[in-house]
Amino acid sequence: MFTFVLVLWIIFYIIFPSEKVNRKMVKDLIFSEKEKLGNWSSKEIKMTVIITITLSLWVTQPWHGYSIPLIGMLGAAMVIFPYVGVMDWDKARVGVDWDMMIFFAATLMLSNILIDTGAMDVVAGWLINSTENLHPIMVVITLCLIIAVARVLFVNVLGFLTIVLPLALILGERILMFSSLELAMSVYLIGVPGFLLITQSPVHLITYAYGYYNQRDLFRVGIISMAAWLAIVFLSIFFYWKIVI
Repeated sequence: MFTFVLVLWIIFYIIFPSEKVNRKMVKDLIFSEKEKLGNWSSKEIKMTVIITITLSLWVTQPWHGYSIPLIGMLGAAMVIFPYVGVMDWDKARVGVDWDMMIFFAATLMLSNILIDTGAMDVVAGWLINSTENLHPIMVVITLCLIIAVARVLFVNVLGFLTIVLPLALILGERILMFSSLELAMSVYLIGVPGFLLITQSPVHLITYAYGYYNQRDLFRVGIISMAAWLAIVFLSIFFYWKIVI
């Protein structure tokens, strides 16, 4: 991960070289904007308390036993509680992107259907039969490339991983040279980042709205970053993990 961060910084520096700026002017601008903010408002204090409570419950989850989704729902509910929250329901109903939440839920539902109906076993069997004459290394490379391409179609990383991780575990039990753990780790690392399209990640969707970059900028950086990430993951699978695992 640290290697990729360094590589990504180099990629950004080459594609988008830094402009010459007056550092003193920027520093003064930041300081003046900070002064305009003034003291914390009551809503900011309330939101800080809500975030602190939510994060504390997440960290201490093994102790109290409440599930992570339940804690997340509690935090979201506190935001719109009367007197405690910072929004009323009428504003939340309009301001929250419910379509995106429904899309996330549909992706998770699809993944559960594929697992419960045994479709994952069928897909795994098809992949094994299609690649039975290939070397296990080629099977792993092919699987990772398929995962990288399929990731373009999914916005919800969690839903995507709930589909492909069981597939990786099944394949890991049936091919030589690589364990289920190694294959699951490789699929996880390939499936998490969204390099190419804005719709691949909620983070992209949020930051894109500010207008600092466009789809072309993301694709220019993303195609090179994706190649670098694949290379790092492949080196980890075939060399590093063989030493440490």
